[in-house]
Amino acid sequence: MRPTDAQFFPSVDIALQRPHAILALSVVLGTRMHIILGLLTLIGVIALWVWRARMAGEASREVVDASEDVQAAFRRYGYRRQAGKHPAENLDDPRLAAAGMMAAIARLEGDMSTERMNAIRVECRASFRLGDKEADEIAAFGRWLAEQSKDPDDAVRRLLKIVRDKAPREAHEDMIAMLTRVASVEGGGPNDLQKDSIARVRRGLGMS
Repeated sequence: MRPTDAQFFPSVDIALQRPHAILALSVVLGTRMHIILGLLTLIGVIALWVWRARMAGEASREVVDASEDVQAAFRRYGYRRQAGKHPAENLDDPRLAAAGMMAAIARLEGDMSTERMNAIRVECRASFRLGDKEADEIAAFGRWLAEQSKDPDDAVRRLLKIVRDKAPREAHEDMIAMLTRVASVEGGGPNDLQKDSIARVRRGLGMS
């Protein structure tokens, strides 16, 4: 019996069959990879949606809490808005004006962040010797005050008059220190806009 070519050259026969096996395996693996990638993409989208929903919920709670603190500050300090007047014109307590100035200085760095608001609360609690609840109220009221002006510089300019006229002179240096610390929360120090604003506050308080 005459041997076949495959018997004389078995490796050739195997080599001829191998590309078909490799191709089939590649098709199977490719199909599964598409499924795996699709599942990973879906998981990523779901995780992103859950994270955004959680952040939105936390932001909503912060807004509600801040609104409640502002209203509490209105009641605590007997503050009343007057039609046609800027809110700063009705302030008698220089601590409220100082909180507004800190919030305005913080906004020169960008949108108000949780870290900056926390820094303002810390300053109110330590410098004004307040409890946590009252410090939260003054900080929230200060943020609200800063947002009533067309820009942070306008808020600082308006509120500076209250601090200058109603705060004791020995508190002026503390005011500059508070503004500087709040401006240094993110970035390691005040930016150029904040430095300029703090310098104007210093001059406005007669400290230059």
